[in-house]
Amino acid sequence: MTITSTTKATRRGYRMGGRVLAQCLLLVMAAYAHATPTKCSLPVQWHDGWFHSGVEDPVIINEHSISFKGACIMNDRDRYLMKDLKHGCYRCLVIHQQHYNVLQYKETYCDQTNSLAYVCSLLTGDAQLHSMFRLSAEPVRCPFPYTYTFTYNRGHAECTYPLSTVDSCTEDWRILFRYQACPDIQGTESTTEELVCLAAWKEGSNRYLVGKSEHPLATSDEDR
Repeated sequence: MTITSTTKATRRGYRMGGRVLAQCLLLVMAAYAHATPTKCSLPVQWHDGWFHSGVEDPVIINEHSISFKGACIMNDRDRYLMKDLKHGCYRCLVIHQQHYNVLQYKETYCDQTNSLAYVCSLLTGDAQLHSMFRLSAEPVRCPFPYTYTFTYNRGHAECTYPLSTVDSCTEDWRILFRYQACPDIQGTESTTEELVCLAAWKEGSNRYLVGKSEHPLATSDEDR
């Protein structure tokens, strides 16, 4: 009887020990799952340095992070939940690649909730659209093969006479804007600016062109 009783007690001990061990494993697994972000990989074609107006340093995008937005926690198609590592909050970015050299996005304010569905639901239709341009971009063919005329306004009035012209160059990735001065309009002047075409795309009925302007007063990427 003593042997039988001891054996039952030992078995109960094993069962209890097993339950405790299982609970510990579950707790460890739960803690690990909570601490480890859901896998989120940013597209490989984005991995590069980007210019963003108003941001002093180049924006670096790699597999799991955007340098001034934080780490990517999870994504659903074009929606990305980013964790701000400095403030410990989360924001939703909806990112579209309009051209190989152009990324555009809208974002929410930083929130304490780490749910992609909830944070992305905070995005409003009138949220500001931001653009980023690839710093290592190779020029592309400009969409202006001929000579065109244009008018311009530098804050005072429309300069319509004489008309200014935009001309194609020998290289199909460069165009020249030849500005004419309107005698009766302040701020107008005769000058020539070269534009290196970096991206062009169509969205709805609108066509867009992104270029880098070369002129004497351009001393930074922000100016260009």
